[in-house]
Amino acid sequence: MNVLIVEDEMMAQANLARALTQHFPDVRIVGSVRETVLWLRTPGNSADVIFMDVELSDGDCFEIFRQTDVTARVIMTTAYDNYAVRAFEVNSIDYLLKPIDLAALRRAVERCRVRSGLVGKEPAAAAPVEKKKGFFDRRPRVPTPDQVLAAAAAQVRQPEPQPAPAPAPVTEPVPQPAAPAVPPEPDLPEPEENPTPSFLREPEPAPAPTGAFDWQALCAYMEHELPIGLYNLLLDPLQAAGELANGTLTLHLNKAPAYPMFNKPDIAEKFRLAIQTLTGQNVHVVMQPMDTVTQINQRKIEELAHFPNVTIR
Repeated sequence: MNVLIVEDEMMAQANLARALTQHFPDVRIVGSVRETVLWLRTPGNSADVIFMDVELSDGDCFEIFRQTDVTARVIMTTAYDNYAVRAFEVNSIDYLLKPIDLAALRRAVERCRVRSGLVGKEPAAAAPVEKKKGFFDRRPRVPTPDQVLAAAAAQVRQPEPQPAPAPAPVTEPVPQPAAPAVPPEPDLPEPEENPTPSFLREPEPAPAPTGAFDWQALCAYMEHELPIGLYNLLLDPLQAAGELANGTLTLHLNKAPAYPMFNKPDIAEKFRLAIQTLTGQNVHVVMQPMDTVTQINQRKIEELAHFPNVTIR
């Protein structure tokens, strides 16, 4: 997969390129709206993923979408959260706030690989980045004492290992024929004293539809019910969480950008129908902004889940 970085700050360019070369073989960098439009219109240039800053030196990144067709998957990177709604309107698959957290970047990269059908495949080796040689790079390198000792030790011939003695043959005991198994006698039901004819028995009532609430199952069901931008927010534990109790499905949503995008009657109706399909319950859907304590707990659970020896209470 080829990656294009649209970023006008040199420090941000270097940090993001250094992190992405571990996952993608080809990383290109442009720094303005004009350069991006020119690069995308040039024949032979193609990108599978674009990491795009919002505010550039000659305008905002949404001008790029107005001047040319962008077919690659776009991940917005910005220090402001007020562009989230516009970002998902141009079919961005993720929205990363600066300074970019490495865990969030890994989730965005994995999401790109899932959308591209590369799950389970190892990423290709990154191409070496050519570095200009300066004055100190042109001087001959003097080996350190540790390097001299390591080179001398490598020239000493190691003794060839002696073959291990062959193990003594083990005599296996002769198996004795097993006694034939006697099948147990079947337990026959005792006859009833006054059996009731089957046509006179009252039919047993059919069980009511029941089902346990499963947040992961609900997220998987909503993949085909929500736009791609809302579905990606639903999968992020820092943006959305849900609980079902007393006939009410409560969705805890981050104040930005999840809550203003989900808090709509048609979206709530989709969640109500999903719960009715999965559990057979007719519930009431309530959406409320995620408070600070819930958001911190979600972040702790997400970070501690990577450690197998940690128990989350």
